[in-house]
Amino acid sequence: MFSLSKPTWNSSTLAGQGGRGATEALRKQLWMTFSHSAKLPADSLRQRQVSLGALTAWGGLLGSFENDYEQQAIALAALCALLDSEASVDAFRRETSWYDALVGALPALVHESSQALEMPEILVDTLSLCCTAASHPMFTHTPNDAWLWERLLEQSAASVPYEPDAALFFACLAATLAEKHDVALAMLRNAEVKRALVHLAESDADDGVSSERDGTSLKGGGRGSSLLRMGSRASSGAGSVSPSTSWDASGAALDGAAAAEPTSPAELELAYARLALHKLALTAESLAASTELSREERLEIDEPFVRTYREHVAPPLPTRPPQRAFAPSAEEQIALSILSVATCALGGVVWGAVAGALATARARRPVWRSALLTAAGAAFFETLMQTKLALLARARARGVPDATSAIPPPYATLRALVLTTSVDLGMSCAALHALVQPNRVPLAFGGWLIGRGLMLSQELLSVDIIEEVVEERPR
Repeated sequence: MFSLSKPTWNSSTLAGQGGRGATEALRKQLWMTFSHSAKLPADSLRQRQVSLGALTAWGGLLGSFENDYEQQAIALAALCALLDSEASVDAFRRETSWYDALVGALPALVHESSQALEMPEILVDTLSLCCTAASHPMFTHTPNDAWLWERLLEQSAASVPYEPDAALFFACLAATLAEKHDVALAMLRNAEVKRALVHLAESDADDGVSSERDGTSLKGGGRGSSLLRMGSRASSGAGSVSPSTSWDASGAALDGAAAAEPTSPAELELAYARLALHKLALTAESLAASTELSREERLEIDEPFVRTYREHVAPPLPTRPPQRAFAPSAEEQIALSILSVATCALGGVVWGAVAGALATARARRPVWRSALLTAAGAAFFETLMQTKLALLARARARGVPDATSAIPPPYATLRALVLTTSVDLGMSCAALHALVQPNRVPLAFGGWLIGRGLMLSQELLSVDIIEEVVEERPR
């Protein structure tokens, strides 16, 4: 049976395998190539790569102990992409060696010399991958791994408040890990992990849970207390989870016999955190009267949340956060589409006015008319594009239980991907060609291109702002 004992590192181990220069550049180029191939939206490709041992290969790159964060980020992205579909996850759960390969690679991320979990992309992908790994049947039968999961949660707890996407996976992972007795005991002894869970379990509603009381009463104060109080919730307006709300296996909310809309990440985060505290409370109570711990150790694990969450009735939750939880609402999708059309219309006004001011253009029509026609043509073309994307996403999500049009599932096969993409490009080119005829709206493409460029620059600006905030956060 696989046994993950605590490893030891030395300078020769951390030095890696050597060989830089051209070999290193070639190897990184291969990583990039394979990581992009793993992200192809074809489920058959994922399943084939998993069956050919891709999980073992990427796990080996992840656990190379070279502190190469670029390599680790690429390997994590590839692993998450491979395990992004239910079919590949089911195949993963049927193979013991793949679990060994993934879990055996995690110590490289939590070594004391590594700062990998301080990087947002590595943190989110690591917690997401661990949620999948902990759902494997081998998790409950693997001994001597409590130190690994405790250290992973402890190092993640400091960064979770600054990464809203990571908070949901952190709470989900903690709820799964708390099912294992030795891991739950390690979590009860770790003040950082307990404090993070208590703060994630806060509720804005008056549901009888005083989170501030639990947070301030928690023993072992330190940097986690101040850091977690600075962090905000994953989504504004995240209310409490109604006691009558339950979840089905795919993560959709159920109210009686009728299925409601998918729950938000903040609601799932709240439910997972409370479930984790409930399991820890049960473990603490079972140890209170036993001789397994000394009196000092029993006092160490006696926390206010034990009494608060002892009788908590947790709704059934999926083993992993469902993709539909991250999908934007229908109102957000419509608003984004309207904004894109309006931006393209604005780009049409600018381009029509500039190009229509030329002497050759003024001979055919006034400048104001060129601007209006170009704006109308660019807005019309973008409306066609947004409608086409919505229809394609809805068609792909049809018949898939855990899919939405906002996050459509991957194509079934590469052939379906190629055929659909070919038809898509052909229709788009035909519509554009018909629109930009000389006697119609010849300047429409330029206005549409300016509008799409503005939308893309806005998205990139948002990413840059987030990265600057992360880099300037206090250590």
